[in-house]
Amino acid sequence: MTIACNKILISHIGLTGRDQKFIQNIFRLSAQQLSKFRFAEEGSLEQAQIVLVNADDEQSISHWQSLKFKNKTAQGIFIGSEPEQRAVNPLLSRPLVLKKFVQALDQAAKKLPEQWQEHLQVLVVDDSLPIRKFLNLRLPNLCESLMDMAFAETGEQAVALMSERRFDMVFLDIVLPGMDGYQVCRQLKAIAPVFVVMLTSNSSPFDRIRGNMAGCDAYLTKPPTDAQLSDVFERMVSRARKAV
Repeated sequence: MTIACNKILISHIGLTGRDQKFIQNIFRLSAQQLSKFRFAEEGSLEQAQIVLVNADDEQSISHWQSLKFKNKTAQGIFIGSEPEQRAVNPLLSRPLVLKKFVQALDQAAKKLPEQWQEHLQVLVVDDSLPIRKFLNLRLPNLCESLMDMAFAETGEQAVALMSERRFDMVFLDIVLPGMDGYQVCRQLKAIAPVFVVMLTSNSSPFDRIRGNMAGCDAYLTKPPTDAQLSDVFERMVSRARKAV
């Protein structure tokens, strides 16, 4: 199993205080839209995958050109007040605009090496719309991995999806229409060695025993806390690393 374990790291060279404040606000207000990125306000230049460069400062441009010798795969995005005077590309003009900024990040991400294009594949199986919405909102912000999510309302749908594509992790409700979660877990495990997290409204020890017998890897009571979700992600990634 191959998992991109870190978010795409964004650093900067010479951005103004106003630029940095704008970017911080974007990441705070658009956390879900930018869930695959992480903005480092200080340092991390040699590890960054995307670097924002102040195009109005010659020293910043020279610094970027030197950095490219050390970090050849990094993608640069230039930010300037007078784009017509700068022969750099891509360039965002000030004042920064949310839509254009996000588009520039997405375009830069597509140019990164293949390892940064791989997404964690997560399947949520639950007939409760509120739970599906809850996990859709929370999961991308808690896992330091790029993530694609799929959803199923029944066990039959989940088995069909698992037969068609690869999933790294499944959040599986126990009480479902048709097959129950225990039956579904066994069938999913028979298809591929996926990491299964059982979800239940009942925290009885008997349910945990049945879940273990079905082959589940973790067991959470609904609604799970952020700490619990983060913990199961860490366990899944740890197991994947050991399997490599």
